[in-house]
Amino acid sequence: MKSEGQGPIRSIGSGRKFERQVSLTGSCTQWFNALNDWREKYLFAINALAPAYFFIFVLGRVYLETAVFAPTPFFSYYTACHHMLWFAGTFLSIVLVIHFVLKIPIKDLVILCYGVTLTGLPLVYALVTGLELRLTYLRGGFWEIFTHALTFVWTYEADRALTGELILIFLGITCLGYLVTKSLGRAILAGVCSYAVLMLWAVHWVGKTPHKYAVFSISTWMVSNCLIAIVLLFAFTILMAVAIWRAGLLSRARSAWIKALAAGVTAWAAFSWLMWRTQWFVLPFDIAVSGLPVFTDVVILTALLKGRKCGVSVLALGIITGLFFIQVAVMGPVLVRAEEGLITHGELQNKAKRLEAIFPEPQTPGLWDK
Repeated sequence: MKSEGQGPIRSIGSGRKFERQVSLTGSCTQWFNALNDWREKYLFAINALAPAYFFIFVLGRVYLETAVFAPTPFFSYYTACHHMLWFAGTFLSIVLVIHFVLKIPIKDLVILCYGVTLTGLPLVYALVTGLELRLTYLRGGFWEIFTHALTFVWTYEADRALTGELILIFLGITCLGYLVTKSLGRAILAGVCSYAVLMLWAVHWVGKTPHKYAVFSISTWMVSNCLIAIVLLFAFTILMAVAIWRAGLLSRARSAWIKALAAGVTAWAAFSWLMWRTQWFVLPFDIAVSGLPVFTDVVILTALLKGRKCGVSVLALGIITGLFFIQVAVMGPVLVRAEEGLITHGELQNKAKRLEAIFPEPQTPGLWDK
C-alpha cells in the first residue's frame, strides 16, 4: 500500500522535474542563441576592421623600416605606396592560394589580415641585435635565389631579419591547413604553395632601364619607387578582381559587369590615346598605364547605370570604389606631374641628372655670340 501511495507523488515530482528541465533547456537555448548572435556581430566587426588594421600596421611598419631603422632614411609618399602595395599584393596572393588549396571561402579569410602583425618581427630583430635594416628584393641567378628560399633567406644576408617571420608564416599556414582539412598532405601543400608565392613576390622583377639587378627593365620617366608602385598597383588590381570573382560578388548581373568591363577598356584606350596625342606622356609604358584609374571609374559608373535593375552587388561596388581611390592616390600625382614633391631627395636628384643628360640646358650666349 505504501508503494502504491507513493506512485502519484513520484509522478507529480517527475512531472515538475521535467517541467524544470524543459524550462532550463529553453533558457539555455535562448542564452546560447543570444551568445551566438553576439558572436556573429563581434566577428562581423572584426572582419570589418581587419582591412583598416592591415593598412595602419603596414604603414607603421614601412615608416619604421625606412625612416628609423634604415642606414639612411628614405621614407617618402611613393616609398610608402611601393611597400604597402607589395604587402597588399602578397597578402592577396596568399589568400587566393589558401582559398584554392584548402577550399575556404574568401569571406572567411578576411580575418587573416591580422596576421600582418608577423611583419613586425624584423623590427624586433633590429631592436634586439642593434643592426640596421637593409631589406631588399632577392637578386641573383635562379639557383641562387632558390637556395635563399630554401633557407628562409638566412643565406641572403641583407634579408636575414626576415627569416623568423617567414618560418612562422609557413608554419602558420600549414597548421591552419591541417586544422581545416585534417589532411597533413593538403596542409603541407598549402604551406609550400603560399611560401612559393611569397618568394616570387620577393624577387626583383622590375626596374628602370638600365637596371643590372631587375629581371625586366622598363623605359619610363618615373622614378624607381613610382614605377614599382604602379606595377604593383596593376598586380593588386588583378588580384582584387580575382578575389571579388571568387567571393561570388559578380555572379549577379553578369551582363552588367561585362558591359562595364567593355566600357572601361574603351575608356582606357581613349585616355591613353589622348595622352599620346597631346604628348603629355612620351614613352610607351607611361602612355599605356595612364588610363587605369579612368578604366576603374568607368567600370563603376557603367555597373551602376546598367545594373540598377539587375541587382549589382553593393559590396562589390564598394570594394571597386575603394580600389579606384587607391589607384588615384598612386597615379594621381604622376598624371598631373606632381610626384616630385612626393619622392626622396636622392630620387629627385637622379631624375634631374637623367633629364639633363637627355635635354641639356642651352648655354647662355656670350657677347661674341650676339
